[in-house]
Amino acid sequence: MPKRRNPKKDRTARRRRPGADSRPESRLARWEPELSGLVMSGASPESVPLIATASVWLARAAGARGPAAGCVTACLVVREALAVFGITSRVEAVGVVAEASDGKRTMYGHPEGPRYNADGTFDGHTVLVVTGAHRLLDPTVQQFREVPRRADAAVPLIAPIGQFGDLAGYPAGTQIPVIRSDHVITYILLEPQYRQAWRSPAIDAHAGEFRGQGEDVAAIVLELTRRLDGGRAAPPYPRLRRQLAAIDGMELADDPVKGCCFADPVTGKQVRLTDVT
Repeated sequence: MPKRRNPKKDRTARRRRPGADSRPESRLARWEPELSGLVMSGASPESVPLIATASVWLARAAGARGPAAGCVTACLVVREALAVFGITSRVEAVGVVAEASDGKRTMYGHPEGPRYNADGTFDGHTVLVVTGAHRLLDPTVQQFREVPRRADAAVPLIAPIGQFGDLAGYPAGTQIPVIRSDHVITYILLEPQYRQAWRSPAIDAHAGEFRGQGEDVAAIVLELTRRLDGGRAAPPYPRLRRQLAAIDGMELADDPVKGCCFADPVTGKQVRLTDVT
């Protein structure tokens, strides 16, 4: 029978994370593991899987004690986790202007557009356009120095973009300002040829690794989701609801070869979330 595991315990060390997207102009994104359940309990049902996947990934990255989460890696893993739940999203490079409480504004990224530096670091910023939830998700907003080092400010950023559709048809220069307590993050849409500038052969080579990490993150998120009270424990996503029903009475387990799954404590029967469509 697979060994039971603590859903907050990190197992990133089993799957090496490429650290090819840290930006020298910004600080590294960090997250305290115990905050994952807290932010989920305060989120709307529609946002629960989004905020949960981003925060669980950041907790795992922090627990691994390796390179902190960079925007490209975080977005790719979170995209794969959301796909397990049937929630569509895409990674997109954007311009960013961060404004601190004193009014100081900083534009992040290369002035001629996002690109990879010679050392493999990504000079730019990426977010997830979650078309399946009509929201913009920035898992690593903590990278910007204008974001205070407080628990409430460290929460991954989620912003409704219903009025913009999926952003695909909007011209370069379109701004999406997000006011967060005492600071403002403004996302700026780039020229179409730059929106996928985060792609590279090195990143593409790790596609399977990102997928595996995303499946593990999704399993941990589902375990945390079923512990929530009321409507937050049943987000309005059909596949996620079916997955919650499929694991009823089962426990989160750690298969040392195949990763996270759910297992019947009596029979040992396993259910993988990717098998529930």
